[in-house]
Amino acid sequence: MKTAKEIMKAKLFIKDEMDKQFPNSDELWRKAEEKLGEIMEKCPDLPKGVHMHTDNYIFPSAAIYLTLKEVTSQEKAYAVIEDASIGYSTAAGKKIAKMLKLPGMKSLFIKIWNPLTKKMFGPNSGFKNVFYPKKKGEYRMDIVACPYNKYFTELG
Repeated sequence: MKTAKEIMKAKLFIKDEMDKQFPNSDELWRKAEEKLGEIMEKCPDLPKGVHMHTDNYIFPSAAIYLTLKEVTSQEKAYAVIEDASIGYSTAAGKKIAKMLKLPGMKSLFIKIWNPLTKKMFGPNSGFKNVFYPKKKGEYRMDIVACPYNKYFTELG
């Protein structure tokens, strides 16, 4: 299992957003790393699939948010995470869009999305889904329960 410090290295895009808004962001980042370590210690026995989501996404974001909430409003703490995530996902979306312009990639993406989704967002990862009949060129599912809602709610 990765350490809190190792996990937080992958979240430096959030640190960049913190740097814009908080003069003491280095100290806040250190406190968020500590908080992440504390959160992880409370949940060592989660299934491997759930750990992938908690350790890489849920717990680090919660640790940063909870740390920022100690020094600013709930809204501003949330906005830091949200703004950083929007920037990160927009850049990732542009890369995917570029890749999907290659011949045959759209149909290949839809074909691999089904097994990938069932593995990454299936019951072993703490999700409950409703899958719909496949139609050519599309993939449909609803997520009706997920560890993001569960653990973000539990952590406050």
